[in-house]
Amino acid sequence: MTLVLANGTVVALDEENTEPHVFRAARTNLGRLGVVVDVTMRIVRNHPVRKTSFDLTPEAFVRKVEKASAKFAECEDIAMAIESSEMTSDEQRTERRRQCATASPEMRRLDETQASISNHHVPPP
Repeated sequence: MTLVLANGTVVALDEENTEPHVFRAARTNLGRLGVVVDVTMRIVRNHPVRKTSFDLTPEAFVRKVEKASAKFAECEDIAMAIESSEMTSDEQRTERRRQCATASPEMRRLDETQASISNHHVPPP
């Protein structure tokens, strides 16, 4: 990726030779860091997404969220155990957490489900 900064400086950035936080900031740049004048994109295969719509009671929705939260916490514990036994980068840790979470049926069901709570009165908290 090549940026032209406000002062006219041309900056070349790449994932392997740029500090990870700087490269992440440049990837999400909305013009505040500079103007992107060149970019090379790595294309990766996307997974098919299934959309399922159905009505849930508020209680059933809360149970789904609780199951997904428990699985996410389990993934965090697994990632922490692996991290303490070996040297890993921030990106490797993030990728391990993502792989664990997306392998979980609980997380996929919640993510792929558009739940609507209809015909139910939800009292304010």
